[in-house]
Parts: sequence; structure tokens; C-alpha cells
Amino acid sequence: MRVVIVGNGIAGANVAFGLRQKNNKIEILVLSAEDYPVYDPCTLPYFVGEEISKDVVFIKQLSDYQKQNIEVVFNEKVLSINSKQKTVTTSKCQYPYDKLVLAYGGDLFMPPIDGINLSGIFGGKSLKHTEELDKH
Repeated sequence: MRVVIVGNGIAGANVAFGLRQKNNKIEILVLSAEDYPVYDPCTLPYFVGEEISKDVVFIKQLSDYQKQNIEVVFNEKVLSINSKQKTVTTSKCQYPYDKLVLAYGGDLFMPPIDGINLSGIFGGKSLKHTEELDKH
């Protein structure tokens, strides 16, 4: 059986590692729109504020996925899901599944304020956005 998990946040990672704990025979694939192993978004303000280092934000390392035989594909945003054919399509590939878990979280709400899309306006929901903010 192949389980595809869309999303590598805390929920998606907990599903992946929890499934592996219960069954070491199933194939687990995690699709992540981001380029990082699972991290705690609640630590991001402390990272920007230089109270903690970047490595502290991570809950798991890539080696943790490898040790548990969990395949993770980074930078793969899901474009569509075909429930009849049981496939998930990204811009790079199509992935078949037997079971599908949607754990992709939510988008950052940016209020409709004039100038919100100008340079120098940052959100803080993702590590990528936090790193961009940290550069300024």
C-alpha cells in the first residue's frame, strides 16, 4: 500500500511518522511545497529575533525521514488530485496513491491594505518568508 501525504508541516509529518510507527511495510511519500524538513512555525519569531538559531526551528532532520524509510519530495506543490485514477499531480510529476492524506495547512491571510504587495512587506508563516525578512 502506498500513502501519499500532501503537506510536510507538523500535521503531515506526524501522520507520516505515526504511520511508520504502526506499519513498517507501507510505502509513505510526503509532498512538500517547501524546501525543508518539518519545522515549528511558532519558533520563527524567535529565529528572526536572533533568540534561537535556525537549526532549533526544525522538528525533524532529513536523516529522520531516511531512517524511517519515508520518502519526502521537496519543492513540489500539488496542482491537482484525480480521485478516480488515484493520482496527485505536481508541476514535475504524477504520483499514484492507494490512500491520500491532505495536510497542507492554510495560506497566510494578508489583509486588503493599500501597499500590502509592495517590496519590504513580509509575512511570517513560512521559514522561507522568515528568511527573507531576516535578510533585511
